[in-house]
Amino acid sequence: MNSFLLVFLAVIGAAEAQKQDAHIRITFFVDKMPARVRLAIAFVGFLIGVVFCAIMTWRGILLAADAYEYGERVSSALGTPMVFPYGLLPAGFGALTLQFLINAVQTALEWGQPDRAPGSSDG
Repeated sequence: MNSFLLVFLAVIGAAEAQKQDAHIRITFFVDKMPARVRLAIAFVGFLIGVVFCAIMTWRGILLAADAYEYGERVSSALGTPMVFPYGLLPAGFGALTLQFLINAVQTALEWGQPDRAPGSSDG
């Protein structure tokens, strides 16, 4: 059960890091581009994140549904049904999908304000 919770915490942690814009990235070339190009690159990156995480959420739901249907259990003395640990994956990736979608919408709204770059402050 520990390993399943660790996976869940990693995915939820990724959603929180995405919300706080705390992921490590190399922006040397992107920082030298005009603001509208930076916004476009950020938007495409967020869309890729939405697609990837949505696929992971969908496949996690299928995995949990199969575990429920076939009554899979952890091979330990506790015998925990696998639907619970497998259900943590779509929950975590679902949160990450929503965060990427929020970032994509925010970036699209910033498109009309070309003087603002992703990650810049208002003041």
